[in-house]
Amino acid sequence: MSTKHMAAAAALLAAAAFAPAGPPERSPQEIEKALATVEKQERERVLLAAKLADTVCAVFQGGGGGSGVIFTADGLVLSNFHVTRLSPTMRIGLNDQRIHPSVVLGVDPSGDLSVLRLTEERTWPFTPLGDSDAMEQGDWVYAMGNPFLLATDFTPTVTLGVVSRINVYQPGSMRGQLLYPDCIQTDASINPGNSGGPLFNFAGEVVGINGRVSLRERGRVNIGVGYAISSNQIKKCLPDLRAGLIVQHGTLNATVNDLQDGEWPGGVRVTFTQIMKPGCAADAGIQPGDALITFQGIPITETNQFVRLISVLPKGRRVHLRYARLGEDSWEEREVKLFLDGIPLVRAADAARRKTPTVYIEHEIDRTFGAARKALQPITGETRTGTRTVAGRDAFPIEERFAQRTYGLTIGDRVIAIDAEGGTDRGTPMDPDVRGDLLERIHAWNDLLAPDRGERFESVVFEGGWLVGDTTVDKMVAKTKDGKERIYYIDLDSGRLLRVDLYAQGWAFWTSVYFSDWREAGGLLRPYKVRIFERDKDKLLQTFDYESIRKS
Repeated sequence: MSTKHMAAAAALLAAAAFAPAGPPERSPQEIEKALATVEKQERERVLLAAKLADTVCAVFQGGGGGSGVIFTADGLVLSNFHVTRLSPTMRIGLNDQRIHPSVVLGVDPSGDLSVLRLTEERTWPFTPLGDSDAMEQGDWVYAMGNPFLLATDFTPTVTLGVVSRINVYQPGSMRGQLLYPDCIQTDASINPGNSGGPLFNFAGEVVGINGRVSLRERGRVNIGVGYAISSNQIKKCLPDLRAGLIVQHGTLNATVNDLQDGEWPGGVRVTFTQIMKPGCAADAGIQPGDALITFQGIPITETNQFVRLISVLPKGRRVHLRYARLGEDSWEEREVKLFLDGIPLVRAADAARRKTPTVYIEHEIDRTFGAARKALQPITGETRTGTRTVAGRDAFPIEERFAQRTYGLTIGDRVIAIDAEGGTDRGTPMDPDVRGDLLERIHAWNDLLAPDRGERFESVVFEGGWLVGDTTVDKMVAKTKDGKERIYYIDLDSGRLLRVDLYAQGWAFWTSVYFSDWREAGGLLRPYKVRIFERDKDKLLQTFDYESIRKS
């Protein structure tokens, strides 16, 4: 047995000497097997730390600085706002001992986030964002970065700890900046210089961005209480950051407080106390004294819970509230949908001076449309059968037929689009209204599938993010050559087109088309459910439920 093995065995035996009487002593073979397991786990940790280190950044401009992490293969970097501020460019030091230039795309002063892009066009080592909601108290985590700017050769340090708490609310400072409404608390050492660095889980994913510590009277050194912005909060703001925006977090322009009420479920009534004008809550008719019941379908039981839920959403998101107003004898429940106001934390003059180079926003547009093209690649000439339901009428059978149209890009790289060819409605040829709707849906898909959007669009603007259900998506506003607008909502992770707003020429008004129930057909993922609404009026017009999608 090696010296290392003997030392480990001695430690195990010493621990056993102080343990209560239990099972018989382990045999040498059992000890050897246990040691092999420990050594295997140690090797895996070392290898993982080495792999993650290649994605950890030292982020700086002048004498100070912080940390960051590359989270996409094309060189997007996450860091803290208090590291980059409104600087247009930063320098990135990596584990290759080199300095790389970067531009700052978007910043989130309230949520203390920045997204940067490494300007060199290459494939970068990266660590993807994980699911912070899957973390539990006691889970092991790595914190990596550049504490006290010690990494003069840009080799990051690593500290090991556990998740102390989850879904922690930490109030902001500096006029509402640096608010951590849904963060992870850890005892992994986080010190000045670690700001903006990653918190990794043992699956090798980024579950948080380190940014704050509790100091008390011990000076600016770690005392075992650090906070990381959760990855799921980051995902909600990520489209706005990639679009080069200065993110404003959402507000109702109203305040709520907990009131003790023995007759209210749970004994606490979350009540609106102030309604500011102008403001989205005032515009929606909410009044002081009204009781908040649900927010985004989640029952609200205390003020801190509500603040945590709303604070992770950016300005402009459409949200659903249910509240109650006291009448003469009882509470009357009401529902409202509204667009969140924003909390501006950057002076308008400073915001106006900050311009993200167009070429980097174009890159983000191409990346999103590219993902959508890949996911929406249609079956070569297809027939869809199923049922169509028009509001207020019974469902009836429908068949849609499409012919292929192929665009050549380069050799071996082709994009196929499809055109409406015909079909039946209740067994007879489609009527003009149905045909018009069908053509609008197909054209909306073909716009994304076309290899050169310049052939179809006069302009495309990346407006940041939006919510489609519970999914945060990219929002693209495209002006077509004929003067119309189409608005696309694309989930970058999957590339799926979840919604498109378009002007339905057959009906002469705006509609929203939602795609869902994605299943495999012909080796490709296809949406088997299509719902068409009057845009922003929540009036369901038609539903298409497909039973079969197959080659014609």
